[in-house]
Amino acid sequence: MLHGMTERTASQRGRWARQKGKRGERDLVKLLRKIWPKAKRGWQTRSGRDDPDVVVPYLWIESKFGIKPNPRAALEQAVADSAGTDKLPVAVIRDNGKPAFVVMRLTDYYQMLVEMFGEKDGDTTDQGEAEGDE
Repeated sequence: MLHGMTERTASQRGRWARQKGKRGERDLVKLLRKIWPKAKRGWQTRSGRDDPDVVVPYLWIESKFGIKPNPRAALEQAVADSAGTDKLPVAVIRDNGKPAFVVMRLTDYYQMLVEMFGEKDGDTTDQGEAEGDE
C-alpha cells in the first residue's frame, strides 16, 4: 500500500466504478447531442432494463467504460435488451486512457449502411475504377 493511500472497500470500488460509468455515459451523450439534440442517459433500474444506457433514435446503446471492459458481453447485453424494439444494438467501449470504439453485429452494420446509402443491385464494380477500364 502506498503512503497516504487506504485500500478501498468493495462498496467504495463499486461506487467508483458506477461513477466512472456515469461520466462515460455523460461524455457519450455530449458527443451524440451534436447529431441528436435530445440524446440523454437512459433510465436504469436494478430489476430490469427500461432504457439503453444512452437514448437516441435508431440505436440501442450499451456503454462500458473502465479497465478492459468486455466488448462481446456488452454487445450481447445490447442485443438481449433491444429484443422486441426497432433499434439496432450497439456497444460503446472505452478502456481507461484509450479512445472509445463501437461494436455491432455485421448484419446490423450492413442494415445501417443500406438505410444510409441504399443498396446497389448488381453493382459489383470497384468504386475506385475509372470508367471504361475493363
